[in-house]
Amino acid sequence: MMSVNRIMVALCVLVALGACGHSKNSSNSTASSSSSSSSSNSGSSSSSSSSGGVPVASCLATDFEKPARIGFELLEMDQSITQPTGMEFLPDSDDRIFYIHQQDGKIFRAQETEEGIDVNLWVDLAEIFDIVVTPEGPESCHECGLYSMAFHPDFAENGYIYFSFTVGGAVGGMPLESYLVRTRSEDGGMTLSSDSASNYETIYHVEQPTRIHNNGKARFGPDGYLYLSFGDGGASTAQNTENPYGSILRMNDDGTPAPDNKVEGGLPEIYAYGLRNPWFYSFDRLTGDLWAGDVGQASIEEVNRIVNGGNYGWDCYEGPNVYNLCDNESADFIPPVWHYPHEEGRSVTGGYVYRGEALPELYGTYLFADFAGGTVWGLKRQSNGEYQRLVLS
Repeated sequence: MMSVNRIMVALCVLVALGACGHSKNSSNSTASSSSSSSSSNSGSSSSSSSSGGVPVASCLATDFEKPARIGFELLEMDQSITQPTGMEFLPDSDDRIFYIHQQDGKIFRAQETEEGIDVNLWVDLAEIFDIVVTPEGPESCHECGLYSMAFHPDFAENGYIYFSFTVGGAVGGMPLESYLVRTRSEDGGMTLSSDSASNYETIYHVEQPTRIHNNGKARFGPDGYLYLSFGDGGASTAQNTENPYGSILRMNDDGTPAPDNKVEGGLPEIYAYGLRNPWFYSFDRLTGDLWAGDVGQASIEEVNRIVNGGNYGWDCYEGPNVYNLCDNESADFIPPVWHYPHEEGRSVTGGYVYRGEALPELYGTYLFADFAGGTVWGLKRQSNGEYQRLVLS
């Protein structure tokens, strides 16, 4: 099941476990999708029908709960996972070895065996860097910590692994600093070569203006370049291309700007900008399209398809609505592919375009969710080019 459902596993770790990680009764197991789904005659998000009573995972039971169209089963693990921010599969492992990283800097290595899933602590980056998450209080930093890891496309040859995190999250501590670093594994991902900070090469570094919207996703694209997202830092900076806030960067594997980025002026590494908090994005493995969830401010959550040189409007616009009067009102802002109000959820979690075989009804559907509400949706493109949103769980 692991090999054919990797996209749904990753999405559910981000959403289901993310929600459970903030619960006082979080489970000691991780969630994946089951291989069952509704028939291809599934309805849109406005439909009130269910798919035969498939239950929603208990940790997703919130005020936003909807009838389920896919089910979840729990993958039992002898390890408590709290506040996970993502997972990555080891290249060339038949999707049976994966890494779950927590916001507090811990990364667990999980391997599917005939007996179950063997999970062990792989590294605690908080023992190497000043990774501190302070979830409560007026000067807390609940968005600090570890948010991403990525394997180099040539990992089998060079052993490079990248980590994206923010340090300095102790109460009252400023400035926060966000880093993208890389190090090596000499044994194919079994261990890291060193536990010394001196053996982690800084690829990108920026000081943060405030204590929110700091972290982002590091991922290699199908073009072989390294992408890195940043939130707006909690400041009105996303229209200013002289800084990386509220943007997605595109770089060579050593952190230098990639060629042919189309944002004119400003930092040469900026690929797209005008985003508020695009902390999770992914590439469609068939088309190469870049999809991102962008967390909203007052009323709107967005799903965007990101293109080279694109300006996505924040903080002049929030979704289709004017948010601030900007000097560049004539700018060619790109509207979201989909947006939804805070009556339906308050914090979008970007996901994946499903290209697996286990759920053929969902092939080509963009799967995403809401962290606050727990609902899992799918965006399916129609013959007229518009999108229909399906409520999946």
